[in-house]
Amino acid sequence: MRLVLDASAAIKWFATEPDSEAALGLLRGDFAFVAPDTLPLEVAAVLLRKERRGELQGGTASDALIELDRVGCDLLPHGPLLKRATALSSRHRLGVLDCLYLEVARDRGLPVATFDRGMRQLATHLAIPLWAVEDRA
Repeated sequence: MRLVLDASAAIKWFATEPDSEAALGLLRGDFAFVAPDTLPLEVAAVLLRKERRGELQGGTASDALIELDRVGCDLLPHGPLLKRATALSSRHRLGVLDCLYLEVARDRGLPVATFDRGMRQLATHLAIPLWAVEDRA
């Protein structure tokens, strides 16, 4: 099963947070991941911030990028979707990076794996399917 992988899910693979165990279920399933090419940048930025705060060991962000490559994710250029994502962001007051994932999902007809409440709410409003923990495909 193909899924749009949001940074909020991928980050939980490397940093213990609420729902980390559920996010790790994505790695145990038979999924092929798709995301905008901003995913590695978002993951690195959040994990580096956690490293600087002392919440994660130094090097976690670098190791995470290597692991993301190993897991595999079809990274799609964000440029062609940016205008639509910006318009969606403006209309619904959700971050433009979050809206990029939703536009990938709409464009490809795929469910989104996210733990971001605002993104889940907007996906539901837009009738974009969401991955649920029970979806082990």
